[in-house]
Amino acid sequence: MFACIMALATRDAPQSYATSQTLLDALTPYNQDDVRGQWSDDHMLMVQALTWNTPESRHESTPEVCKDTGRVIISWVRLDNREALCAQLGLADVKTLTDPQIILESHRKWGADCADQLEGDFSFVIYDPARAQAFCARDSIGAKPFFYYADEKVFIAASTAAIFRGLKRLSITPSQEWIARYMSNAPHQLTTSAFEQVCRLAPAHSLQTARAGKIEPKEYFKFTDLAPIADYRDPKYVDDYRAAFQKATNTRLRCDFLVGAESSGGLDSSSIVGHAVNHLPHDIKDFHCFGMIYMERDPEFILQTALHSGVRHNHISSNIDAYGEHDEYVRTTRVLGYPASHSMVMSHREVLRQCQLLGIRTLLSGYGGDEMVTHQAHGMYNELIRNRQFKSLVGEMHGSLAKILVRHLIDSYRSLGKTSQAKPSHLPKLVALNWGTSLLQQGLIDKAKLKDVFTEHYQNKANALTLNDFILGSSNFSPHRVERLEACVLVANSYGVEYRWPLYDRELMIQFLKTPAIEKRHKGMGRFLHRRAVSGTIPDTITWKKNKSMGRPASRKSGRKIPDLLAADRAAPMLGSVIDFAKLRQADADFRAANSFRLPQILQRNALWRMTIVAQWLKGW
Repeated sequence: MFACIMALATRDAPQSYATSQTLLDALTPYNQDDVRGQWSDDHMLMVQALTWNTPESRHESTPEVCKDTGRVIISWVRLDNREALCAQLGLADVKTLTDPQIILESHRKWGADCADQLEGDFSFVIYDPARAQAFCARDSIGAKPFFYYADEKVFIAASTAAIFRGLKRLSITPSQEWIARYMSNAPHQLTTSAFEQVCRLAPAHSLQTARAGKIEPKEYFKFTDLAPIADYRDPKYVDDYRAAFQKATNTRLRCDFLVGAESSGGLDSSSIVGHAVNHLPHDIKDFHCFGMIYMERDPEFILQTALHSGVRHNHISSNIDAYGEHDEYVRTTRVLGYPASHSMVMSHREVLRQCQLLGIRTLLSGYGGDEMVTHQAHGMYNELIRNRQFKSLVGEMHGSLAKILVRHLIDSYRSLGKTSQAKPSHLPKLVALNWGTSLLQQGLIDKAKLKDVFTEHYQNKANALTLNDFILGSSNFSPHRVERLEACVLVANSYGVEYRWPLYDRELMIQFLKTPAIEKRHKGMGRFLHRRAVSGTIPDTITWKKNKSMGRPASRKSGRKIPDLLAADRAAPMLGSVIDFAKLRQADADFRAANSFRLPQILQRNALWRMTIVAQWLKGW
């Protein structure tokens, strides 16, 4: 965790905005760090709080200073290609060589191009006192956050937006557009934040700043469709994918403390557990798995994975309240600086608390598979049609051939239309449901252009020409991913835990994008590439399970729970410019009177909960 304040074109001291202690307290409000420190000169104040995890992290200075050049780095980093980098840079890969030191040397050799050479989770600021210049970068996935404020006088950057509200001499206000998107569950922009004046550095971007000159983020990497056209499956693609998956998991096991893993009983998390148990940095007797019971069959598959993999310790939580309790909102908002957009951040608190008690500092997660490398690949048929691969298409069909051909030919021109005017038929209804239940004033709905936000999301998928383009155009792959990663990594860090996502490994994702579409689905079975790659390492009942269904909901106690509505207009006056209170009263009455619990009621409940969370956040503004 880090923060810095750099004075630009002014004689004002960085400390006139905040002291180092103020910044450090905002970075680690729950005192989870092992070591902290600061560095400053007339133009720059830099602070860092570090929670040890890897063997090398125990040797980190906070901040690190290059003995040869005087450059200073503050960072939140775990490099996964240390060996390759050290070979390129002529360094000895020893435990006393820290990841930030490797980044400093990478920047020394490659300059602004260094970020693309780094594999792993990172965000950092490198400051050169001799030139009064700073270079900043964020990893290609967005696993580590980076927020910044810039005007003609000052540049302020941090790994959490929580620092900005406490800064002096700045007027920081909540963003109405962010609130509108939050209330309607619309994807957020990658370059903006919950505050009007605070920007977010998008994943795979870097920026440079000096005491004079414009600050412009620069993209250094972009995922693209690299797959060749193929009519037949080739085992080499499975072998290459398997090697990339195993490497992605292995590199995330570099830890000097205990490692644990989330285990849902699904394909993604089970695959990670099944491989990790043979490569742990400690005895498997000290390996703990954590599952949460949402559906009736979850325990069955969680325990199947444990028995197959030899895992002794399985912690299973049930009757989970997806919206959490009041103290969870307080903690999350204090850590993030704003409400969490994804409910998983709230529901994982029990897992993180148990990790903290057990001394587990690395938590493996299967999140990210559905978004790309274990995608269901429904769009494969459409790609085969577009490429006129009719023989392969017929070979992949299941069921009545005539019906399937007609259905897929129609669907292909609806969902992957030849012109930009093609629109999925379900778009208007779903879009209307999302903003219709949002409780927002109509003026804000129009100002935030929520219809356009949702329409663009579906249109991107509608215009995709290939399966890979379809995946890359999904908001689940980009905006929603970044929101969840940022929130999860920050909240987990407040417990001294580092989340790691093997399925969000850049090299693994590139390997997936290099693989022909025909490898990814077979006769109605999605996730086919990954299933073959992990076959034998987990139970066949999980590897070849035809769908993701885990049965009915396991508990109905919290399914329809709704908050006791606050006198929101009095508790947070700013809500008056956001919420339509007539809609709020009507939604509350309709929800309590409803006899069913379907999509409209689910969206209605979500909107009521989000309103109360926003009201808590806006107190004092």
